Amino acid sequence: MTASEQTDFEPWPAEVDPINTAICPLIAAVFELTAPDSPERKAAMNEVLAAGERIKQALASKPRLQ
Repeated sequence: MTASEQTDFEPWPAEVDPINTAICPLIAAVFELTAPDSPERKAAMNEVLAAGERIKQALASKPRLQ
C-alpha cells in the first residue's frame, strides 16, 4: 500500500492551539515528578488541564451588550 492509497486518516486541525502547546512541558514535568497511577499525578493533571481551560476561557472574546 502506498501513501497515496491511504485515505482513512483524520485531517489535521486547521490551527494549532497555542494554549495546549504551551502546557505540554508542564504535563511532561508532572509525568516526570509523579508515579504512574498515583493520586498525586491525577490531582496535578486535573489542575494543569483545568488551568488550560480557564486560560482559554479568559482569552475568549465575550459577547458585549450594545
